[in-house]
Amino acid sequence: MQEIDIGDLADRVQCSTATLRFYEEKGLIKSIGRKGLRRQYSINTIHIVALIKLMKNGGLSLKDIQNIFIKDQKIKVNQDILEIKMSEMVSKVQTLQRSLEVLKHIQSCPYPEHMECPEFQKLISIKNT
Repeated sequence: MQEIDIGDLADRVQCSTATLRFYEEKGLIKSIGRKGLRRQYSINTIHIVALIKLMKNGGLSLKDIQNIFIKDQKIKVNQDILEIKMSEMVSKVQTLQRSLEVLKHIQSCPYPEHMECPEFQKLISIKNT
């Protein structure tokens, strides 16, 4: 099995060694041993950490990530939880798109008082939420 030192892993995935130790403490990754005082990981840990970072940046908690993707330091998908989280993300994306639409309108709105603008009123109306 090919292995990677904690420092090299941190460099490759662009995070701190403290973050890697934290992920290990939470059961998301697991070291396979030590060389001297330095932890060693399977080379596949690069992919697991990349997934963790991507999903974290996408709004999932570490607990969500663990519940959906990671079992025994391997990527194994829990379809039931995945469906729920995907639905939540779609809803969040729709909300962000709507917010962006409002901001874009405000940027170019000809009305000095936005609440007087019919288009603005339409964009923020409750029935659109």
